[in-house]
Amino acid sequence: MMFKRVHKWLSLAVFIQLFIWLGSGFLLGKLDMDKAAGRDTLVRNNPTSFARFYENTDDNSGAVNTPFVSVKSLLKNYPMTSEIELSRLFDQVIYKLKINAGQHDYQASHYKLVDAISGELIDLSAEELAPTDKKLIYQIARFSYKDSAFGSSQTQNPNLSADQSEKMSVAGLLYPPIEDLPRERNAVWQINVDDVSQTSIYIRAQTGDVIAHVNDETRWRDLLLMLHFMDYAEEGSFNNWFIKIFAVMTLLLSGTGAWGLYRLFSDGRIKITWFDRNKMLLVHSEKLPKAVTLSASANSSILDALSASNIEIRSICGGGGLCGTCKFKGEPELLITAADRERLTPDELALGYRLACQHVMKEVSNIELNQH
Repeated sequence: MMFKRVHKWLSLAVFIQLFIWLGSGFLLGKLDMDKAAGRDTLVRNNPTSFARFYENTDDNSGAVNTPFVSVKSLLKNYPMTSEIELSRLFDQVIYKLKINAGQHDYQASHYKLVDAISGELIDLSAEELAPTDKKLIYQIARFSYKDSAFGSSQTQNPNLSADQSEKMSVAGLLYPPIEDLPRERNAVWQINVDDVSQTSIYIRAQTGDVIAHVNDETRWRDLLLMLHFMDYAEEGSFNNWFIKIFAVMTLLLSGTGAWGLYRLFSDGRIKITWFDRNKMLLVHSEKLPKAVTLSASANSSILDALSASNIEIRSICGGGGLCGTCKFKGEPELLITAADRERLTPDELALGYRLACQHVMKEVSNIELNQH
C-alpha cells in the first residue's frame, strides 16, 4: 500500500502547483503589460548620432577630421580589450571597451568607459561618485524617464528642474543579488522616483546603460512569474531545480497511478465490459432482522452498493483501503487483494474476511456483516 500513500501525497503536491499555475497565469493575463514592463515611463534613446563631432576642414576635398582618441592608443593602454564600441553616454561620446562579458547583458561582465575626446577613464562603479559623475547618473535616469510623468509639456528635457530633481533620489550602488532584478549579476545604480507607481530606475554601473524601470506593477508581475515558473529561489529563470524536481514528482505520480491501475485490473476490481449489468447480493447482518437482497451494478464496489441500500457498514477512509474497517465475510476462496493482505490478519483471511471497498458485486453472491 506504500505506492498509494506516495500517489496520494504526490497528487496533492501536483494539484497545489497546478492551482498556482492556473491562478498566476490568469492574473498575468489581466495585467497591463506595458506598465508591468515599465514601458509606460521608459524612453529608449534614439540611435547614437556622431555627426556633430565631425568637422569638414576642406570644402573641396570633403576630408573629415575627427578629434576622437585613436583605437590604437586604446589597445595600447588597455591590452586586455576584446571589443571596442563607439557609443554615447548622455551627451558624451565614449568608447565602450569590453574586457570580458557573458552571452547576455545581465551576466557578470567587465567593461571600461573612456571619453572618446579626452581619453579619460569614466568610472561609474565607485560607491562615492564625483559630483560630475553623480550628476551624469541623474541625467541618464532623467533622460530615460517620460516628462509626462512629471506633468511636463516638454519632451525629453535632460535638465532637471528643482521640482523634478526633488522627485528623483539616488538610493545607492547595489550589488547582486538585487531584489528587483534577480537575474542581474553586475553592480547597478538605483534611482528612485517619487511617482504614483513608486518607479525605480536601474543603471548598470560599468556601462551606464539603463537596464529597466521597475514599478509596483512590475513587482507584482515578477511575483506572479516567480510563482508561475516555480522560481522560488528567485534566480530569474524557469530552468531551476524546483521545476526539475516537480517534473520528477509528476513522472512518479504518473508511474504510481499506472501501477495502481494495473493492480486494480490484476485484482479483478476493474474489468472492461460492454454492458454493465446488475448483480444480486444476499446480505446477512446481526443488525438486520432478516437477510436482505440488494441489486447493484456488477462492477460497483460492495461498499458502495451497501451504502446505496442504506445498509450500515463501518468505513473511516471512505473506500481507500487504508482503514481496514469495512470488513465482510465471504467465501474463503475469494480473491485476496493487497489491501486485504495488509489490513486483515491471516486468520481473518482464512475465514473469508475481506474489505468491502476492495471487491465488486460480481465477485460474490452472499456475504455476512457480523462483527467478530
